[in-house]
Amino acid sequence: MNTTINQEKGFENAYYILNSDNKVELHLSGLESYRSLSETAKTAVKRAFVWGRQRGAWVSRSKDSGIPYSMKHYGIPFHGEQERTTYEDARERRIEKAEHKAERHEEWAAARERNAVSLQSEFNKLRKDWAWLTQPNVNTSGGRSFTNSRNSVIARYDKGFEEMKAAQRHEERAAHFLKIASESELKSESYLINRVKENEKNVREFARFTENYSDRLETIDEQSDDWKIWLKARMNFYQTCFEKLEFFISALRELTAQKKEAGVMCAEDIQEKVAGNVKGDVKKYLKEKYGVDLVSFSKAFGVGVNTYYYIKTKQPLPLEYHSGWASDCSAQIRLAKIIADMDAFNQQKA
Repeated sequence: MNTTINQEKGFENAYYILNSDNKVELHLSGLESYRSLSETAKTAVKRAFVWGRQRGAWVSRSKDSGIPYSMKHYGIPFHGEQERTTYEDARERRIEKAEHKAERHEEWAAARERNAVSLQSEFNKLRKDWAWLTQPNVNTSGGRSFTNSRNSVIARYDKGFEEMKAAQRHEERAAHFLKIASESELKSESYLINRVKENEKNVREFARFTENYSDRLETIDEQSDDWKIWLKARMNFYQTCFEKLEFFISALRELTAQKKEAGVMCAEDIQEKVAGNVKGDVKKYLKEKYGVDLVSFSKAFGVGVNTYYYIKTKQPLPLEYHSGWASDCSAQIRLAKIIADMDAFNQQKA
């Protein structure tokens, strides 16, 4: 239990829960409870939480963590946790949400386009009438009426362009959400490799976490609410990391199999070359094909097929490898490209 006694007016019936998204929720008695808080307490709440309209509670800005620091001294009790959302369920919900948003933006774009056509229709009919377009402004009752009418038509025509721009913005947003829903990043080998490495690191940290906090984890029900929330949140986080690791490894294997079937170079091919004498192969290739002596060949950045190597030679590099560097004898080369060029060269020799 918390050792701090809650003295703040408005927090008498407040409590925390750990929601399904692994975020801390602050529940108050109602709007009057929030209004009765002091300005200092309101600032602390707004600093640590955002209002979740669908949940009807204040939701923590941070995830996978405990009670926000600015709220710890209020001694608000912990009233349990919701069932954690699995990574697969979270993915499906994210896709469904993105598809729904894309559909809404497409509808808004279509509505804006229809409105633009309606606003510009009258001018598009009258623009063929040169007498209407070129009629001078006459300072009479009828002349002023005609001028005002024509200005209104032109103003609606200009408004139509604004509607077209708004429609274009909605179309761009719809395309953005459709991209999210399609999960196009799962077709990127570099993305999957980075996600696997990231979650492997988190899984290794889990072993240290359980070792460092073994005593508190064994007696978690006896811990203070602050410790209880933090420990449960971290355990949920690591459990999600295990699920993510399994998912991304499976996705990477599937993508690798597809690339091998299509005869496209993949990360495994790169690893095989790097495990061998890739520097010696590159040195031999440059010497035989271009008469260039290799000085150094070392990894610069990247992963998988997007791994780049720094290369330096005694003689100027061919333009296809030079990449516009200031020095003609050095460059950064995509390893997959030079491996493909070496394979093609060796096939021609054979």
